[in-house]
Amino acid sequence: MATTTIVIAIAGASGSGKSSLAQGLKERLESSASVSVLSEDAYYHKQNDRTIEERMLTNYDHPDSIDEKLLVQHLRQLQLGQSVDVPVYDYELHDRSQEIMKLVPSAAVIVEGILLLHRAAIRDIADLSVFVDAPEEVCLQRRIERDVAQRGRTRESVLAQYERTVGPMFRQFVEPSKEHADVIVKNVDSAKVAVEKLIDEIRLRKLMDGI
Repeated sequence: MATTTIVIAIAGASGSGKSSLAQGLKERLESSASVSVLSEDAYYHKQNDRTIEERMLTNYDHPDSIDEKLLVQHLRQLQLGQSVDVPVYDYELHDRSQEIMKLVPSAAVIVEGILLLHRAAIRDIADLSVFVDAPEEVCLQRRIERDVAQRGRTRESVLAQYERTVGPMFRQFVEPSKEHADVIVKNVDSAKVAVEKLIDEIRLRKLMDGI
């Protein structure tokens, strides 16, 4: 094994099923090793110098919305078996909260986010790169359901944001990054099939002992 901790990067459109896949893989691996899950969303830049109205207009799907330097730094620290203080993002305030989440060393770190495979620095770190491929219309419907239920949004605001930034950024940055994936998981696959596909790849690459 090349590093103390292996890093598995899972990318794909918003609403494609990245978080569910990351959680399913975590549960599958935890029978043999300790696993942590990290979200790219935690690394949105601070916006405490902007009004709430200005924050709502931020293009959160553009690569510049993420503090890539801090994300890369944390992943490298985790690879070396060091703990990190992960920011906690408040989706209703559109800003980082005052809280932090302590992430302790583990055998594997699964990081999920839409733009991970667009970033060369993340691709260089990742021991396994995964892309979840799903139709845009499926992703949009899931995004509406999630944001209304969990993030205090209205259906109209979600649709407006999708038309303004989410859809265009997916087509410009996210979808093309699929070519960098080691494994492409189809959204039509069942959760169990998708997870076992990744387990097979982890075994093939001899990334973890006892899997």
